[in-house]
Amino acid sequence: MQIVTISDVHIRPNCEKSYAVWENFLTHSKVKSADKIILLGDIFDLMIGEKRQYLNLYKRFFDKLAELLREGKNVVYIEGNHDFHLESIFKEFLNKEGLNEKKFQYSKDELILEVNGKKTLFCHGDLVDHTNEGFKKWKKVYRSKIFKFLVNRIIPFFMTRRLGERASNNSKKRNTPNFDYEKAKILYRRGAEHVFNTFNCDVIISGHTHIKDHYEIDGKLYLNNGFPQKHMSFIHIEDRAQIISLEGSSE
Repeated sequence: MQIVTISDVHIRPNCEKSYAVWENFLTHSKVKSADKIILLGDIFDLMIGEKRQYLNLYKRFFDKLAELLREGKNVVYIEGNHDFHLESIFKEFLNKEGLNEKKFQYSKDELILEVNGKKTLFCHGDLVDHTNEGFKKWKKVYRSKIFKFLVNRIIPFFMTRRLGERASNNSKKRNTPNFDYEKAKILYRRGAEHVFNTFNCDVIISGHTHIKDHYEIDGKLYLNNGFPQKHMSFIHIEDRAQIISLEGSSE
């Protein structure tokens, strides 16, 4: 089985660069030949709640997703912290397009698969950010039933987009010149070690940090495709898991 993953594309309406990354990913030969495509969250810069307007706002994305499913690809969408509470939006999309619901899986949490005899954990990546108390508090809020009710039933679409700017601004801090990548990389590697111990897994495939990394310790492997708009990479798993350049080479 061939699996490909990508995270943190941060698609924005009318942002050609973000869509170019998404479409370059889809047309890559390894993605074309893959059996399963796992989207590891923050595919959108902001997509929160059961707002039907998203189907038109991100029509370019949904058209490509429909093509994947019609080609028989198995697609998994794991929530990020910029795109969540979206179950009904994807369900409406599948029903509207007459697509096979069995080919699409939506997940709020991490996914664990046995791949090549290794217990492989696929997650957005906030698990490796476990020492970030501010983020953990925010996650507890946005995952709550009350927040879900408010964003789905009370807060109008335009206000939802404003609320999402907070998460977007926090994310952008990791792409500023004064951000200490090496210090943060060490921190997230310690986080990966924590996840290895917590889940007793062999491989972690994640995003969220915007820090591209290939880290091996004690026979275990942590991979992160970083920020694709900057690093131009995704992850491919067949005989082994590796980071692949969107320009065609392995790294």
